Amino acid sequence: MNLEIYQQKYEAYFAWFKLLNSPAYQYSFRLEPRDCMIIQNFRVLHGRKAFDRSSAEAEAFGHAWP
Repeated sequence: MNLEIYQQKYEAYFAWFKLLNSPAYQYSFRLEPRDCMIIQNFRVLHGRKAFDRSSAEAEAFGHAWP
């Protein structure tokens, strides 16, 4: 691969990473018990923050983990 193309791809990746981690482009909230959230996956990049898997909250979702 041409070094110039590699450099362009790296710069584009780094710019994308900075946008993803920018608080200006993030919306964070906590779902309460019995809350339901429906999203259009083609329009939203979604994720979740880390949490302690040994907590009581994580235990409620233990059936979803292997």
